[in-house]
Amino acid sequence: MALPPEIAERIGVTDTALLVIDMQRRHLDVEGVGYHVLPRDAARAVTLRTGEALRVARAAGMPVVHVATWRKASSATVTRRIRNPFFAWQNGRPITGASFVRQADKCVEGSRYAEFMPETEPLPGEPVVVKFRYSGFYATELELLLREMGIRTLVVAGVNTNNCVLHTSFDAHARDFGVVLLEDCCGSMNGEEYHWMGLRQVEASIGWLSTVDEIAARLGVTFGSSALNCGGPR
Repeated sequence: MALPPEIAERIGVTDTALLVIDMQRRHLDVEGVGYHVLPRDAARAVTLRTGEALRVARAAGMPVVHVATWRKASSATVTRRIRNPFFAWQNGRPITGASFVRQADKCVEGSRYAEFMPETEPLPGEPVVVKFRYSGFYATELELLLREMGIRTLVVAGVNTNNCVLHTSFDAHARDFGVVLLEDCCGSMNGEEYHWMGLRQVEASIGWLSTVDEIAARLGVTFGSSALNCGGPR
């Protein structure tokens, strides 16, 4: 479904940012590194499409902000995370909709699990906000950063649709940011059903669904054989 015209008109590069959530090996590297991974086909598709979204935003001059999850190897951080009653209870138990168990606190700063997928790695100068819960806004500098950048609308991509993407989108909505979720740039380790449930929740009460191609067209970015060209709105 295409964006309503009045919403599409708000997508530019002066007050819109691409917000990319948790595009890390622990969720997307299905070749042996990941452990809370999306289904193989979904992981590859989300990685490739989010890489395309990044190329579109960069070609257009749209600001990019990355959100990632990892913990520092300090006892204080470990204690804070394990106190969460759901994470503590589910640790070592099967994750609903998935074929593996939760392994809390395995993703440590500097580990292979915490690395960004090569296709979605931040460029120098692109901010990376580290979170400790599902929402990218909770106990982080994300809101302050976006306000300082003059951002009013967020184009959101990443994983997991029904967890971190949904929580971050809810909190963006609560702070009066416009939320446009790229449905072809997100997926869920809980499976396709939970991915679609997350999309429907956003569409029903938070914001709008779109695609990389629609945003590229709005920004006037064309996909060439070896480069992206831009002639869109500022």
